[in-house]
Amino acid sequence: MKKYLIILVMVCTTAAYSQKGKIVGSWLVTKVEVKGEVENPYKVTDYNEDGRMVMMGIDVGAWNYNKKSKSIVMKSDFDKDFNGEGKILKLTDKELVVLKDGIKVFYKKLDLDKIAKANKDSGLLGSWQFEKTANASIQNSIDFKEPDGFTMIQKQEGMMARMGGTWVFDKDNMTLLMIGLRGEDTFKGENKVLYLNEETLELENNHELFKATRKVESTAEEERIHEVEHLTFYFEDFFNEDWEYIYGADKEKLPWNNWEAMKKDLLTVKQLVYRYDFKNDGEETFKHEILIANVSANIEYEGFTIENIFTGYDTTGNGEPRSNTDYYMPLYPLEDNVFRLAGSEQITTPAGIFDCTVIELSNGYDMKKKLWMINDKVGIYAKIIDENTSEYSYYHVYELQEIK
Repeated sequence: MKKYLIILVMVCTTAAYSQKGKIVGSWLVTKVEVKGEVENPYKVTDYNEDGRMVMMGIDVGAWNYNKKSKSIVMKSDFDKDFNGEGKILKLTDKELVVLKDGIKVFYKKLDLDKIAKANKDSGLLGSWQFEKTANASIQNSIDFKEPDGFTMIQKQEGMMARMGGTWVFDKDNMTLLMIGLRGEDTFKGENKVLYLNEETLELENNHELFKATRKVESTAEEERIHEVEHLTFYFEDFFNEDWEYIYGADKEKLPWNNWEAMKKDLLTVKQLVYRYDFKNDGEETFKHEILIANVSANIEYEGFTIENIFTGYDTTGNGEPRSNTDYYMPLYPLEDNVFRLAGSEQITTPAGIFDCTVIELSNGYDMKKKLWMINDKVGIYAKIIDENTSEYSYYHVYELQEIK
């Protein structure tokens, strides 16, 4: 009898670990059913083996498998809606269905290696320019990158928007999935690939047809001049009707809050090299310079210094060193300004490809900044846009060129 009980316990334990092992990995939310209505959000959730739960690149809490209730138990300080227990209705190697608070969520398991190979062989890699549709003045271009990142640029008279996310090509069904777009963004979700060759691409999304031609590669200088991303948010967007700041909690969500565990990576870094492109009021063309920020990290004194070159000067000018030994205080140029999280994006620079947290910032009614904080490199920005739309207007861009 004792031997039988031991074997039974071993079988139950193995089964529990087997079920938890099936949950671990990257899942795509394909469908949500709530009160008879159906949505297709197409968002990626990672249930990591270490118990962390990550949604669209942002750590949102912790998870565990409850074998008794056959459910996923979630705890989150990021959003109260993530807290609680989700009953598992179906779990296979490829599918997961969870019922939580009356909401049924359908997941599809993502095989990242398989996706990378399919994307590489798809014929989509590169830049595509889409024709304007009959009922829209917006012009779209998409740059598909390996293994699964894309950048979409939308232009219309007087403004430009840049968005990024993940793409998945399915050759068997001839579909293109665009993950990470929001709201009513064009190409959001599943696109049917109607035609594709070396020069032409035709897509169908939400019963609308889109045609594109492959863009001829232009020089980096031409791209820099013509693809200016104007910042379209406003200072008042950060406050409610009573002028109370509404994004105070975003500070705890910044990727560098745990710099204590990350600062060792700076020990081998001596300098950060940025290209600085700028155009001031009345100037028709951009000028550019190379700026260098010296880096000094010291484990013994538990601190580091990175020179602030984001005023347009390097160490030969008026660059002011910035030291941060308090992980609760965000690094320049966030201090003394209101800011909010604008999402996550994989960005490509001459220094490499980086997963970034995107921040929007304002320190006055006409002064705006957009920042790409490299998630796993504390203190290092991949890119910064600094724009002033007052009568003394300017547009400045800092892009990481090299980490020495």
